[in-house]
Amino acid sequence: MQYTLGEVKGKNPRIFKPGHVPPEEFENMWATLHAGSTWITEHQNRKKDGTLFWESVTISPLVDDKGNICNYIRIMVDITQKKKDHEALINAKEKAEESDRLKAAFLNNISHEIRTPMNAINGFSGLLNTPGLAPGKINEYAEIIIRSGDQLVSVIDDIVSIATIEAGQEKINEQEVNLNSVCRLVHEQFLLNASEKDIVLNFKPSVADAEAIVLTDKTKLMQVISNLVNNAVKFTDKGSVDFGFHINGNELEFHVKDTGIGISSDFHTEIFKRFRQVEDENNRHFGGSGLGLSILKAYIELLGGKIWLTSGPGEGSAFCFSIPLKRTVMIKQADTPSSSGLQINREITETILVAEDEDLNYMLLKEYLSKEGFQIIRAENGAKAVGICKTNPHISLVLMDIKMPVMNGHEATRQIREFRPELPIIAQTAYSTADDRDEAINNGCLDFISKPFTKDQVISKIAEYIKSS
Repeated sequence: MQYTLGEVKGKNPRIFKPGHVPPEEFENMWATLHAGSTWITEHQNRKKDGTLFWESVTISPLVDDKGNICNYIRIMVDITQKKKDHEALINAKEKAEESDRLKAAFLNNISHEIRTPMNAINGFSGLLNTPGLAPGKINEYAEIIIRSGDQLVSVIDDIVSIATIEAGQEKINEQEVNLNSVCRLVHEQFLLNASEKDIVLNFKPSVADAEAIVLTDKTKLMQVISNLVNNAVKFTDKGSVDFGFHINGNELEFHVKDTGIGISSDFHTEIFKRFRQVEDENNRHFGGSGLGLSILKAYIELLGGKIWLTSGPGEGSAFCFSIPLKRTVMIKQADTPSSSGLQINREITETILVAEDEDLNYMLLKEYLSKEGFQIIRAENGAKAVGICKTNPHISLVLMDIKMPVMNGHEATRQIREFRPELPIIAQTAYSTADDRDEAINNGCLDFISKPFTKDQVISKIAEYIKSS
């Protein structure tokens, strides 16, 4: 307690009195001691300089030959660090229990989010076999299956994204981006959903297109904006959703504002944590994996920015985020027609090699391509793809799966490049990350399509490389 023997010798023990212990405790102490028993307690005391610390105190009475109390022995032990360690253990235990609870809720939620669309896919696929099913019902069931498939892919994408973030494998791939074009695409993407709910979806450019060209990761930025707009539309029953950006000095500031249900201030930081949602798992209405905002926050931080929100129950929400403004010297390039404007010369039968080991994936591509007038050749593995390209000079393009037996798509592409360097090769694979795309490009593929893909996506990619004569 910082006292020397000379400072306490002969002094009244009251000098050790903490000064904040209730009188009732001292009354209990003296009652215990006068009864001849030992008194043990823990409390906060103060050192000579006034510093508070925790101590364990044991006071025992001493008796003479006649059994009368003649003195007391007081033993004090500083247990401050022990208290801190104990408190840390309790906090760690509570955090671990909270983490386990959140993970359990997350797994239940993910199971729900996967099984729900799968139930619709399996159920309505079976109904398509109903004899005499009306054409209208066929179209309705097919649309439900497609929507459910998209919902399932969205859940899987969230799981893959959070795994790559946890593993530190997410990287930034900067390129020239027209922010106005990105926002227009997002506006077009969600306009129908908003209209179906009578929600007005607004995007108003704050700068001209020439000023909207910056250097950033287009894929991650578009994912952030589209997910925030999607949430805004989902959690808004009426009113409007406004989004856009403006330049603030050396920063780009984006906003997505809605007139939806709003979020209590207690959740303003919680919703950015993994596995957390505003709704209780037993009272969920809107769905979702509980990973979306944590993924967006991680992407924004990778871009060197930050995200925040202003919201209250029934007051709508305004999600804002900022990233550094990076300019680049624009290089005038020749205009490239959009994929919808590209046409394939139908007077020439183009031969496409599909390197795909999975029968169902090959059947799907064959359905897509044969109806467009292409001649299709299949290779069940990379080694066969190399051999076919060597013996068939009429092959115009290769759709190359990456994961195949005997020889994978990367090695097959490298070997084909040795004798057919001009042949367009497009990777079509279930791998979906930016690193996967970069690896395919580095091994000689000209482009990349991630499964699952639509017919329009496949045909538009092919049209970019097989143009009309």
